[in-house]
Amino acid sequence: MFSGKVEVAPANIRGELAAIWNKTASDDARQAQAQDKSSETTRIRATLSNIIILLPPVPDKESLASVDSLIESLCIAHPSRFFVIDMLEPDAKGASLRTAVSSRCVLASSGSHVCSEEIYISSKPEAAQHVPNLILSNLVPDVAADFLLIGNPLITDCPQEDERVLQLIGASDRMSDRVIFDSSQFEDFGRCLDALLSQYDVGEGSSSFGVSGIYGKGNFKFRDVNWRRLRRWRALVREQFEIERVSERTSELSSIEIVTCNSNASARVGADAALIGAWIARCLEFDFGDASTDGSTISLKLRGAEVQACLKFKAASDQGFRDGEMLEIRFLLGPDVGGLVLSLRRSVDDRSLVVSVEADATSEFVRRVPFLENSLEELVLDDVVSISASNVNLQFHHPNGKLRVKLRLD
Repeated sequence: MFSGKVEVAPANIRGELAAIWNKTASDDARQAQAQDKSSETTRIRATLSNIIILLPPVPDKESLASVDSLIESLCIAHPSRFFVIDMLEPDAKGASLRTAVSSRCVLASSGSHVCSEEIYISSKPEAAQHVPNLILSNLVPDVAADFLLIGNPLITDCPQEDERVLQLIGASDRMSDRVIFDSSQFEDFGRCLDALLSQYDVGEGSSSFGVSGIYGKGNFKFRDVNWRRLRRWRALVREQFEIERVSERTSELSSIEIVTCNSNASARVGADAALIGAWIARCLEFDFGDASTDGSTISLKLRGAEVQACLKFKAASDQGFRDGEMLEIRFLLGPDVGGLVLSLRRSVDDRSLVVSVEADATSEFVRRVPFLENSLEELVLDDVVSISASNVNLQFHHPNGKLRVKLRLD
């Protein structure tokens, strides 16, 4: 974890960050003098946010590389002070609480080097209680703090691991303004969401998942980037219901099927399906009724003012997609025989979606539309930048001197 980073005692984090910063400035000055340059490139240490990243339990190399890539992207567009937390196994080698620091600089279009600071914290269970206070003592004041929950917050076969991770998540209520997570990574959407929200006092208007998303007017505590990832699905569904052949038969809606990829084809409501299903029911002004399970299908009754329908979550095995990804949304308007069928189905090439309308088993309309999903990096960056605070702390280093400036960007 500490490759290329400077290990330091927890009490010396601030001092070591300052030492790195001063050493970098001194090295720049010596290099400039040696090259006899008359004008020098400014080096800026900028902090637009405090960004706290909780690694998934037992992260693999791919997860660590993904987090590193995310930090790199954020450094370019949103320089911050990063806190990367790794919850260690009880029998892991080394001290129960270890910390390291680093600095990462990127070349901006202005020609200046913009630098972000990184603080790495590794903790065993017995030291986990000290992590929140350690973070609080090193937050940059007067800028927002965002807590990024990367991966699945629960390990279903390890209750003790779950407990300490959830305690840390709960403690983030004291050290962060917002919690940003990706529900598509939750192995059990309902259980994970319940466990996550149980750590907070969730009041009216405190969450944006599955309801108003990026369009919410409130200062939402919770941000589910998966809701943004599903924007393409929502836009296409909305578009179809604006077509006359569909809109004129909305009152005849009898069933909605959401098909999700699951390698063993067992009944399961993943995050994508749950969010889209809830959104469709809300848009069509349905209330939820009883649920039942039959093999690979979970059925949920829907009750409207003038019509009743059924929302079905189906599982299908498809090697071209990962478990939890939606494969198709299918609407039946009218009777099982002779009704109108509207289908939005992912193509095997994973870059397009096929929209079709059938009536009396005869195809009336078929078209293929582009379907490109944003990466996790893009989604997180979009969310962090859009909710960033109006304050920014800047510190400039130049061979001829040092200047510290604090700006308010209203």
